[in-house]
Amino acid sequence: MKKILFITFLALSQFVIAQDKGTLKGLLTDKETNNEPLPFANVQIKGTSIGTTTDFDGNYILNVEEGNHIVVFSFLGYKSIEKAFSIKAGQTVTLNQIMSAEEGVALDAVVIKASTSKETAIRTYYGKQRKLSYLLRQPLELTRISYK
Repeated sequence: MKKILFITFLALSQFVIAQDKGTLKGLLTDKETNNEPLPFANVQIKGTSIGTTTDFDGNYILNVEEGNHIVVFSFLGYKSIEKAFSIKAGQTVTLNQIMSAEEGVALDAVVIKASTSKETAIRTYYGKQRKLSYLLRQPLELTRISYK
């Protein structure tokens, strides 16, 4: 009997705690692709650790404490957008947002460098290591090599 009362108390306490939060939901779309859903964008309440990413269909849902908040929508290469909203306990607020890549937001250039040593180049060029000590003493541009 005590176990049943304890479990009932725990279940009811969750409902009491959950009543001081509201639900923020919405849809993020991409202006660059004729308002198609924008999957995997970031949605975060500014100044808190509350956040999520949009699903494959561009939808998001956040449980937020009641009060006035600012939500930040961001996506790599797109302009971040901040919107203020007010929410009450048990209320559901819907904020749909269109994201765009205006203002020239771009990634830096990626530079790829590669290097090789003489030994690697010679081994790769000739396929086998024959008389490697002789080859390393000669200039890299050998025209005639004799094998013993």
